[in-house]
Amino acid sequence: MKTAKLTFVCSLIFLLSACVTQPHPDIVKAEILVRSVQNDPIIAEKAPVALREAEESLTALKALESEGGDDAALQSLAYKTQLRTQIAQHKADSAVAKEIITKAQLERKQIQLEARTLEADLRARQAQEAQKKAEQALRESEEARQKAEDLARQLTELQAQATDRGMVLTLGDVLFDYNKADINEGGLRILTKLVEFLEKYPERNVLIEGHTDSTGSDIYNQTLSEKRAEAVKVALNHQGIHPSRINAVGYGKTYPIASNDTELGKQQNRRVEIILSDEHGVIKSR
Repeated sequence: MKTAKLTFVCSLIFLLSACVTQPHPDIVKAEILVRSVQNDPIIAEKAPVALREAEESLTALKALESEGGDDAALQSLAYKTQLRTQIAQHKADSAVAKEIITKAQLERKQIQLEARTLEADLRARQAQEAQKKAEQALRESEEARQKAEDLARQLTELQAQATDRGMVLTLGDVLFDYNKADINEGGLRILTKLVEFLEKYPERNVLIEGHTDSTGSDIYNQTLSEKRAEAVKVALNHQGIHPSRINAVGYGKTYPIASNDTELGKQQNRRVEIILSDEHGVIKSR
């Protein structure tokens, strides 16, 4: 009897140990993004509702994970959580831009009031100069607001995700046929949106990283990842993006984002990541 109980306990411990898995990469990304916006006092002040929605989405995501939700549901909710953090960031940026516009408008009115107390000729000259400066400030503020909103929309359309290295566009193996390095027609259509983005923001550069799963030898995977990254670079160049703005590198199976023990994990690891630079053209290295 004691032997049977001991066998049961050992079996239970084995099963529980087998259930311990690596954290889901999409959930980890979502949590990192939510924590980053939580630590931003500007977002807490300017976009509290959007911040709370991102926090609630993360809570729901963690609950779904603890309940053993299926991978598709986890990925969907994780993406929504990441998107809500971006929305919170963009709303805060928009609020700051509106404050700049309001401040410029108030300054303009103040300048106009002060100008009325001056002598006629002096008042006219200073008023004209003040008017020009105020209008210029308003134009610049409006341009900044429009640019921020347009950038947010473009990144959302590209489904780029915010990471500690910047905005990253992850393209699965839909760009290529199995074990091939030639971009298929569907892949070229996907890259068209990226080309439009880079043409609109010429100050942005890209780093293309090729990644594979663990199937095959190290040399084969390294070569395949390099060829795929280079193929994307060539495709962007052929569509008008200057080579000086594009770097390509292959990492083989070095940086998996999921377990290579399952077909789904392998599919996630077979990817090309395109990292967008900041507005100064700088991309943070690994």
